Amino acid sequence: MTELEKGAIAQAVREDAQAVYKRAQAVPEIGPKMADLLVAYLNQLGVEYVFGVPGGAIEPLYDALARSERRGGVRAVVAPRKMPANKQATVWSLRSIGRRQKI
Repeated sequence: MTELEKGAIAQAVREDAQAVYKRAQAVPEIGPKMADLLVAYLNQLGVEYVFGVPGGAIEPLYDALARSERRGGVRAVVAPRKMPANKQATVWSLRSIGRRQKI
C-alpha cells in the first residue's frame, strides 16, 4: 500500500469519526416528558416491572417510574450493577410464565 493510499484511508476514517460525533451530538436527551410517555406506553403494554441501574442520563426515566409506582403503575426494580439487573429480569420472566429453570 502506498503512502498516498494510507493517507486517503486515514482521512476517510477521520471524516467518518467526525460524522459519527456530529450525529451523537444531535440525539436529544431523554427529558421528563419523553420519560413519562415511555412509562405510559409500558403501562399500556401491561409491563409490571422495569429492572435496571439508575443514574446519569437515565435519571428522568427513573423519576417517571417513581411517579408511576405511586399511581400503581410500572415499578422499578433497582440493582446495584448491570449484571444483577439482567439476572433478575431473566429469573422474573421465567418464573412469571410458569417455567422453573435453573439459571
